[in-house]
Amino acid sequence: MAVKDNSTVRWFNSDMPGAPVLCGQPGSMIDIMDACLINGFGTATPDGNKITISGGVATVEFSGGNDFEKHAVVEIAGATPADLNDVWRIDSATATTFSFACPDIPDGNATGSITVKRASTGGWEKAYSGTNKAAYRSTAPGATGFFFRFDDTLNQEVKVRGFEAMQDIDTGTNPFPTEAQKGGSGPMWPKSNVANATPRNWWLVADDRFLYFFPAMSSNWAFTFEAFLLGDFLLIGTPEAANAILHASKGYLLSYPAHN
Repeated sequence: MAVKDNSTVRWFNSDMPGAPVLCGQPGSMIDIMDACLINGFGTATPDGNKITISGGVATVEFSGGNDFEKHAVVEIAGATPADLNDVWRIDSATATTFSFACPDIPDGNATGSITVKRASTGGWEKAYSGTNKAAYRSTAPGATGFFFRFDDTLNQEVKVRGFEAMQDIDTGTNPFPTEAQKGGSGPMWPKSNVANATPRNWWLVADDRFLYFFPAMSSNWAFTFEAFLLGDFLLIGTPEAANAILHASKGYLLSYPAHN
């Protein structure tokens, strides 16, 4: 891959062009997870379907405005030479262009039906799905492969749960938290304090094994973000078979934002 192994962290937020909307409607959280972990978003077409390579640097131009910032990771498709069709971290950006290093690609103008989009993290799969339900897991080498299930059938909150194994979208074994631990209506992540389609601000930062999610669910505090996380954490010392974590809340999120 064109992005180095030690540079795999990606970040996403609600202000990015083409970003999915978080709101008080079923399915909006799954839209975000699909876009950030699996599919990417914000597809754009460079001017003339062309990218210019000179001296090991590729420059991509959008006369109507460049939507991709310095350090962002983008995915290019449909280009000739084919080696451009990869993920790349942007080294510099202006209002109408961005550039990245591609030392192994010869000078010239790329051609084809070229598209550029904000790259997903990669390394995750959507293992099971149902109507406004999804279960994701890391496929990275050495990952636990544990499942993180989202039940996004409610308006204002999404039910989240970890499982060591799953057989389908509604059936899993060794859940975390356990039934005794989950309390109330179960672990939740918030979407909006109002059950409507009004967008809420959010951030997501992730690599191929771990993610942090920051929703600002309150209509009264648009930039008061909660903090949630899930995934595999790095081991220190003796190997551990269950080095996975899911952080959520039992309740009161919609009434008292920023309690975390």
